[in-house]
Amino acid sequence: MPFTPWTNIGDLVELMDFVERHDLIGNIDPVHYCIRLLVPEGSLLVDEPAMSPHLGRYVPEQLSYEWIAADPLTDLLQRELAGSWKRPQRPTDRSPRPTPR
Repeated sequence: MPFTPWTNIGDLVELMDFVERHDLIGNIDPVHYCIRLLVPEGSLLVDEPAMSPHLGRYVPEQLSYEWIAADPLTDLLQRELAGSWKRPQRPTDRSPRPTPR
């Protein structure tokens, strides 16, 4: 999960470097790069002192507490990435490829 209250841009660069270094690019659906931490009601994070400066109100419709990141650039990047999945995408060829024998 790339986006938490403590994530910074350097963490995201390290994550992308790791994915590339271990040849995982084709194995990770891009939507996973925009996942944001969900803090549900009853989460132990609610009482965690390190979470206190980031935690907002509980939103019943989202089944989660709102939170803001320590680095505002990560919140901006996460919104941009998540928004890109809401826009219509070009269809891709998902037909299976023949397996070499």
